[in-house]
Amino acid sequence: MPEATLSVAHDAAVVQGYHARTRHHLNGYAAGPDTLDWDAQPDPFRRFAGTALTPLPLPADGETLPWTALFADGGPAPRAATLNHLGLLFELSFALSAWKEFGPDRWALRINPSSGNLHPTEVYLLVRGLPGLDDGVYHYAPQAHALEQRARFAPRPGPQPTQLLIGFSSIHWREAWKYGERAFRYCQLDMGHAIGALRYAAAVLGWRVRELGLSHADTAAALGLNRAGDFGPAEHEEAEALFELLPGASDAAPADPVDWLPGATWTGQANRLDPRPMYRWPVIDAVAQASRRQRAARSGPPPGPRRPT
Repeated sequence: MPEATLSVAHDAAVVQGYHARTRHHLNGYAAGPDTLDWDAQPDPFRRFAGTALTPLPLPADGETLPWTALFADGGPAPRAATLNHLGLLFELSFALSAWKEFGPDRWALRINPSSGNLHPTEVYLLVRGLPGLDDGVYHYAPQAHALEQRARFAPRPGPQPTQLLIGFSSIHWREAWKYGERAFRYCQLDMGHAIGALRYAAAVLGWRVRELGLSHADTAAALGLNRAGDFGPAEHEEAEALFELLPGASDAAPADPVDWLPGATWTGQANRLDPRPMYRWPVIDAVAQASRRQRAARSGPPPGPRRPT
């Protein structure tokens, strides 16, 4: 049997074994922490020290598009790719929606739903040719509603078309701190929430969303998640997926962000979210590795009408 086939069979067995192992049963729960110290909950906000910060506009209060327009034939007319509209996209998808307080405790809520309000999903922007924003890789910081510039792409000669990509990663420990071995399940659930939020926000702008079928290694490289020195003792992030935003015509070939990386200048050091973790759940690392896309797949189908469904 070819080695590749054996590898696929092994990975499938690991994933199936994980799901069997982490089911709850009538006579017992899946493995999780014996206790929770709420005062030591991991930091809900990932930040990169030493990066340039670009505040984003908050134009949603002036938005008048009715909900029903998202589902009409053809959807809303596409708006131009501008920094203001990019701010609206993030405001409607991944920004903070409220702060709550009870006694001495204060915590944030966000636009995108999350299991346990733990928000393991991190969001990135890869951009070229957008007026007012340097070409590069950015991490979205929801607490500041701003973009942290992780990388600056090498300059290119002449005018360039605008290209916008949204990348996702998961910090498994944010869920594992509370849910133990089942955390990987919830991280995948939250990825679905994040993709749904992106599609609805893009639909308001009349933009289409197309998944790029990159391998795990290429996705990690494009987001800078393979740069071990930029994380050090901080919790690493699992690269999940990349999506291309299409403000205009959709007949262009899918973007290849790996081609954007040569000559890029990277900055930023990730903050540590939990300096004293009480548990380790190696089964999560095993199932994450087994479920990674090893080869580039064909990119998602050409986007249809501008609807979020």
